[in-house]
Amino acid sequence: MQPHEPRHPHLPGVPPIPPYGQPPPPPPEPQRAGRAVTLAVAGATILLSTIVLAAVAVDAARPDRPDRRPELAFPPEWTARASPSVTSSGPEFTTVTDICGLLPAGVARRLLPGTAAPRPETSGRRWSCTRVAERRRGGETGQRSLTLRVELYEGAQDAADALARDRAAATPGAAGRAFETGGGPLTALPGVGDEAFSRYAVSKVIGAAGRGAVHVRLRNAVVEVGYGGHDRPVGEFGLPDYEAQRPLPEAPARRGAEEAARAVVRALTGCAPCTG
Repeated sequence: MQPHEPRHPHLPGVPPIPPYGQPPPPPPEPQRAGRAVTLAVAGATILLSTIVLAAVAVDAARPDRPDRRPELAFPPEWTARASPSVTSSGPEFTTVTDICGLLPAGVARRLLPGTAAPRPETSGRRWSCTRVAERRRGGETGQRSLTLRVELYEGAQDAADALARDRAAATPGAAGRAFETGGGPLTALPGVGDEAFSRYAVSKVIGAAGRGAVHVRLRNAVVEVGYGGHDRPVGEFGLPDYEAQRPLPEAPARRGAEEAARAVVRALTGCAPCTG
């Protein structure tokens, strides 16, 4: 009796069915070594290409290169520096014991009508306090916010460099102000800390909100105080009308920020535990 012949035709890429009674052929040996070598070469090529591209970018951004491409230069808010002769005007700060307590309660009540519970936060050598007050008058709603941030640096020179970067970042046209409109130039504030400036801008991320801000250096601390808000009518079904939202004008926004900044600087200057 003849063995049964397979009726299935041979398909490309599929091993043929062995005759009846014969064992199947052994599987082909995997080419692991060749595959590993190929992967290693590809990985080394990618790594080498990344290193070369990074080196080219860093070299092209060197300030001493006369042919440096302007688009590869770092923005001034990253590289700005202060005068190298900055000295501290008093004992340097080592901590901030009560960030929200730096703002007198009377100033907070005057600038923030309504209830505004302070929200303090701490991260390393950075302290912040935020107060927000909502109000409703007739057919309008409004919001006022006051933010305070203090960051300590290793010395007065580092703090001065940080303030120089803040000044560059706050300049109209800086990359960080892409979502801001309006506002005048930066204004120096002599007599506030060791050096200070104020600014105003309108943010239009959700509606229009005007904000005044004061940036101060006091010894090895950089202080930022912001005061701003908006007013808007209540639209249909009692929902806020964001399209008709009005930002807090420049004059009251700057005035509020400057008043709060002067009070905070006085409190920080007299904080003996902050320098202990």
